[in-house]
Amino acid sequence: MFTTFLVGLSLQAVGGDKASIDRCWANESRNGINVRVYKGDRNCVDLAPATEMDGVWVNEFEGSAFYEGARSIAEVSARKSTVWFTIDNETALPHGFAKHYGLAYRVKIVGRKARDMHRRPLEGYGHMGVSPGLVVADKIIRADLLGPMRER
Repeated sequence: MFTTFLVGLSLQAVGGDKASIDRCWANESRNGINVRVYKGDRNCVDLAPATEMDGVWVNEFEGSAFYEGARSIAEVSARKSTVWFTIDNETALPHGFAKHYGLAYRVKIVGRKARDMHRRPLEGYGHMGVSPGLVVADKIIRADLLGPMRER
C-alpha cells in the first residue's frame, strides 16, 4: 500500500501519461523483485534554460532547500524556502567539495529552474513532493560553508 501510494504521488507529479512514465521510470529487478526506479529530475522535469544564480543552500537529511539571493543563515532563518535544490551525479562540483547534512552553504551555481515553480502540495519536488519549486544545479561555481543550521 505505501509503495503504491508513493508511486502514485510520483506519477501524478510527472503528469501520469505514458510518455512521462516511460521517460521518468525504469523497470529493474532487485533481489528478484521488480521495481520502478525514478530516473531523476533531469529526465523528468521540464526545466528552463541554464542561468547563473546565487543564494544559500541548506542541506538537511530529507531536505535540500535553496534560498535564491540570500547571503546568510540569518536571512534563511527568517523565511521559508519552497524550492528543492538538487545536486546529483551529473553536477560539476568544485575541487575538494564535500557536502554534509545539517549545514548551510553560500553558493554560486549554473542551474535550471523547473518551468512550474508552483506545484500543489504532494505533487511538487524533492522529498515526498512537498516543495512547490525546484532548482537543478548543473555546476557549482562556488560553495562557501556558512555553518550549521541548528545546535546539535
